[in-house]
Amino acid sequence: MLSNAKHASRKTTLLYTFTVDLSRNLLEFNLSKVVFSKSLAVLDLNNNKLFGSIPEEMTSLSLQLFNVSYNRLCGKIPVGGSLQRFDYSTYFHNRCLCGAPLESCK
Repeated sequence: MLSNAKHASRKTTLLYTFTVDLSRNLLEFNLSKVVFSKSLAVLDLNNNKLFGSIPEEMTSLSLQLFNVSYNRLCGKIPVGGSLQRFDYSTYFHNRCLCGAPLESCK
């Protein structure tokens, strides 16, 4: 599991992936340490215990479906790319995410 201390500083790359659905698994890892394949189209990570922030690099992905609701994510939602196409329900119930489509960051 990515939450092990020995993996804390390493980036993890998911290669040759089109769909990743890890929802409702109670997974616990730092999302900001994950590098995703450029060919990723669907990413559903809802209802886990993800922490960290949404990586800026995710703005370069062409996601058709994206869901990180019900986690422990914080920080500003990156601006650009397909991330702006998703509504409030994609991001809600996180510890302290902010920025469109959620409330502005203070």
